[in-house]
Amino acid sequence: MNTFLQKFKNIESLDIIYISKIVFAIMIGYGIAPLLPWEHSSWLLITIVVVMSFHIAIGTQLHRGILRIVGTLLGALIGLVGILFNAHWIVKIFFIILMCYIFLMQTILYKNWRYVGVLACATFLIIITSPGNQITLAYQRIVEIMIGFVIAISVSLYVKPISASQHGVRLIQQNWKLFLELTHKVLSESLRIHSDTDEVHDYENKLRDNLVELHNLETSLKYEKHKNQQQYFNKMARYQSAIYRYLTLIEVTLSEYLDNPLHQSERLKNALHHIGEILEEDLGFLLGKKGNINTVRAVDIKKELLRTELGEHHFQTENVVTSDSNAEHINACSTLAFATERTVQILQAAKNLTLQSD
Repeated sequence: MNTFLQKFKNIESLDIIYISKIVFAIMIGYGIAPLLPWEHSSWLLITIVVVMSFHIAIGTQLHRGILRIVGTLLGALIGLVGILFNAHWIVKIFFIILMCYIFLMQTILYKNWRYVGVLACATFLIIITSPGNQITLAYQRIVEIMIGFVIAISVSLYVKPISASQHGVRLIQQNWKLFLELTHKVLSESLRIHSDTDEVHDYENKLRDNLVELHNLETSLKYEKHKNQQQYFNKMARYQSAIYRYLTLIEVTLSEYLDNPLHQSERLKNALHHIGEILEEDLGFLLGKKGNINTVRAVDIKKELLRTELGEHHFQTENVVTSDSNAEHINACSTLAFATERTVQILQAAKNLTLQSD
């Protein structure tokens, strides 16, 4: 219950606007449906929900709607061709199998257009297997989808429009906040107590979903003619994806390494805690809080971590016999040094990109 309330509390005003727009579009469709000269108009309302749901930006909704129209037209036309030929039932079965293979193979070969294949296959099966006048059924479905598409896009464009760039900025800021919380969990709390693994995984899952959505904004930006912003979002998506991978590497390395009581080194914990503070400061800057840019800190971090745990502890003499435990210790510290150094370097690049775009 508390988790649900926490998630409900995190809903932003833009999400409320987005949901309200979908409901408003559904009500418009519900009012128009009785005006059509046939009884059932479910595909009109389904189209509105499918086009607008899960796609907050105008460009993505437009892209989804176009794919839906193309898939429906293609499936309906091929279904009508199969009906008009009125072939033997064995030939008809072979034709259905062949077309299903073609449509579904398209979803694998052309993944950006997979929705066309899915809709074409579904429409084709509905048309060719439905009793009664299939030509009328195909016509009705096409008309309903066209009307639903027009309603959905009109509401998206003219009622509190949410552009891809606006949504992209929100995603980027959400990610910086999640990175900040994840960094605090991994490099501060986990060094003092056993942190909540489920909570860490929740942060990672949310980041992964946001990053996929951020990468997919490229299509929306093209439809909305924001090509000048495309380079910024592409670069920021790559930076954040890289930071996600390195923070995940740090989290996995620490969770495996610190489980061993032999590795509870206070010097290592102090070094990592200091690194966590630096990362949090950088992330705070990217969230619009106060912070300083220090381009040499990545090198300092690596030196501090390696000197603290490797140079002074393991390499004081040349004739050191390296045990399995020491080898594991060295490998873990080297991995942490590499991952934290790269994270800070990418954060510096993200800072510079942010300052250039302002």
